[in-house]
Amino acid sequence: FYRGESFGFEKMDELTGGANEAEIIVVVGDTGVGKTALVRQMTYNLLKRDVPCCWISLEMPPERVLEQFVEHYHQRPYVSADRVLN
Repeated sequence: FYRGESFGFEKMDELTGGANEAEIIVVVGDTGVGKTALVRQMTYNLLKRDVPCCWISLEMPPERVLEQFVEHYHQRPYVSADRVLN
């Protein structure tokens, strides 16, 4: 049982106590192991319950992070007007 907001992953919630106000959570790992996918799903789960989140990626620009959220939410690829016109 955990005291904070659920990440949406039961085992992670048990191990960490969930997300608590004013905490900074750092996820590290080798390239290609799924850090972005994990954090995107955790963030999505928290945002669905109106829990404020801030996500900073050192591996991709903010525009790509936003595109991935849109793709995840709509379950289809995001195509910006810039990509179509260029």
